[in-house]
Amino acid sequence: MTTEPKDVESRNSNETEQPEEEKPCLPCLLPQIMGSWTSVRASCEFLPNDNAKAKCREQMIDMAKSIKDIKSAEEVIYRAICSADDPEAFIDAEVNFAKAHNAANSTAILKWADEQEAKNIEIPERIAKIVKALRLSRGSDI
Repeated sequence: MTTEPKDVESRNSNETEQPEEEKPCLPCLLPQIMGSWTSVRASCEFLPNDNAKAKCREQMIDMAKSIKDIKSAEEVIYRAICSADDPEAFIDAEVNFAKAHNAANSTAILKWADEQEAKNIEIPERIAKIVKALRLSRGSDI
């Protein structure tokens, strides 16, 4: 029976090997970051007064100038909340933008589905489930 030698030095070493954390490349993150930036920029328009809207627009332009410094989509939104004079108003603006966007998106999907059905064109099963959920949430017949 042979035993393999063990590396005693590395076992007793003070250094702990940490696997290198894989960080996504900027081109991989860019669509998410730009999507968040666009969402936040649109949310500026839902702020309660013109001064807040103007300041928000300026902050978003400044943020776009340093896009390479942003590491995630969440960071875009977090920075916008932190830099807002009134974080509560900004969060309300984000929510109101999301509601408006979701309503427009849902309406467009349902309109498309109605047209497909009128033409007797089958809707893919995965999309049909989304359409069914949207119709149920609107109280429409399925």
